[in-house]
Amino acid sequence: MLSEVDMNSLLFKLRLDDAFKASAYLWETAGDPKTAKSGEATETAFSTAVGNGRTFWDYMGQPENAYKQRRFDIGMRGTQSFASPVSFIAGDCSS
Repeated sequence: MLSEVDMNSLLFKLRLDDAFKASAYLWETAGDPKTAKSGEATETAFSTAVGNGRTFWDYMGQPENAYKQRRFDIGMRGTQSFASPVSFIAGDCSS
């Protein structure tokens, strides 16, 4: 079982690692006519910043990202303790 300190560290790393890097490319991705209205998973700010043209899931599935996958899995399991899958689908994360 992870301590509260370990969990907080994991959550900070989860939020400030690849997602934070991808946020730096959001403006460019949203302003590029090729990617602005694209529904392609390979034409996202994440894919530009970190994925090198790969989708988030392809990137996470790379052997060198195994620790990021484990960290992501822990974060998702932790999220289950305070939010149901239905709340995310409905757009209500307050439950």
